[in-house]
Amino acid sequence: MPLSLEADGLQSPTDLGRHRVSRRNYSRAISDLGSLLSAAQRLQKITLGEMRDSGPRRLLVYCGDYKCVHSVTIDASGWGDGVRLSDLEPRFTCKVCGHRGADIRPLFERPRFGTG
Repeated sequence: MPLSLEADGLQSPTDLGRHRVSRRNYSRAISDLGSLLSAAQRLQKITLGEMRDSGPRRLLVYCGDYKCVHSVTIDASGWGDGVRLSDLEPRFTCKVCGHRGADIRPLFERPRFGTG
């Protein structure tokens, strides 16, 4: 999901409503914001193809609301190899609490020992 910043009602870069900000502090804040945005863009999760190459075929989907403990295991075969886990996260809605957004992780199965 692209990040958007809106500046409704700002007359100048240093006019923040009732609060006045020096140009030096404003420049530093913009620089810090740019660093945060570039760091957020780097925090993309792996693709499903990369996940499948390492073994897992299923996903654990946790509700994005920290107060809800709902989770579900799903099969990832419905999506192509180029889809990132971070691209899927905002598309899920929890059926328990209604929260939109999820934390998705590969499901690493425990190895099975013995001959059955």
